[in-house]
Amino acid sequence: MSLRSALDKRLQQIWYSSESPPRSCRHLSSVYQYFASKRRRRLKQASRNTVLPVPVVVVGNITVGGVGKTPVTDWLVNRLVADGWRPGIVSRGYGGRLTGPHIVTDDDSPLSVGDEPCMLAARGHTVCVSKQRLAGVFHLTEGPQRCDVVVADDGLQHYALPRNLELAVVDGQRRFGNGYLLPAGPLREPVERLKSVDHVICNGGSAEPEEWPMSLVVNGCYTLRGDKVDQDELPRSMNAIAGIGHPARFFETCRRFGVDVVEHSLPDHHNYTQSEIEAWPGPVITTEKDAIKLRKLTNRPDIYWLRVEANLPDALWQQIMPRLRALDRTGESRD
Repeated sequence: MSLRSALDKRLQQIWYSSESPPRSCRHLSSVYQYFASKRRRRLKQASRNTVLPVPVVVVGNITVGGVGKTPVTDWLVNRLVADGWRPGIVSRGYGGRLTGPHIVTDDDSPLSVGDEPCMLAARGHTVCVSKQRLAGVFHLTEGPQRCDVVVADDGLQHYALPRNLELAVVDGQRRFGNGYLLPAGPLREPVERLKSVDHVICNGGSAEPEEWPMSLVVNGCYTLRGDKVDQDELPRSMNAIAGIGHPARFFETCRRFGVDVVEHSLPDHHNYTQSEIEAWPGPVITTEKDAIKLRKLTNRPDIYWLRVEANLPDALWQQIMPRLRALDRTGESRD
């Protein structure tokens, strides 16, 4: 086990158990909250007079790790397209080297633009990687893309970017862990932050009052080459590889899909090597985000990946849609 994997595992034990965090971590949490609050006030003040060229919707969360933000972004963009909009996605491109603004293409590597932007672009979405999200918004609206609405994937804490709507995704199983801020707990911001967002989405578990229930549903299994595989043609037992924020959710999804798996958890955004992949005993099943990186390194026919999508109430879109239409500043008809 690598040092990063061991550290990640130890932090998960502290954050999501009844174990009391070390005193030094609790002290650092107070320091983190002080500087995070100061930074938030400064950036919000600086962005107060910024005029957005199009409506901006932020999808984010208040905890570290995977809660399902990217599937929500995919769901929202699909609904926008169906309603006649020209949406674009702006992302920091975590794990990538480019600072942008840069429109993601099929030729881009996850090492350059990040795995999640590559995954969203592979689904047919217009994605701009930009360290400065506001610059990315203007790039999406001023270039040939001519986007008339922008969705910021994982931008809740990026206060330099003004926004018209905020959607916060909560892990319905793990919720907020021990309730501490980083590094003693998994929180990026206090739980009270959720009171100021427009909609809270609960991924799995039981949604609390005022939360929208969400589930992840499998919409096909594929080879690394992109060939769809019938469920009854899959091996009944496979090694499951997951380098995502919450691997246990993926393993559970595999079992619900009818595959018995041997679990192999890796740190989120793990960068694979060819030798590492060749050492895996087959067959292997993995996530779409991992498959985006693996297909650049291997053509192994015994590696499969699951495409999952967010299942959300239609009533949520019925509340979002009027808000966005009221914010339309392009002056163009959508008919």
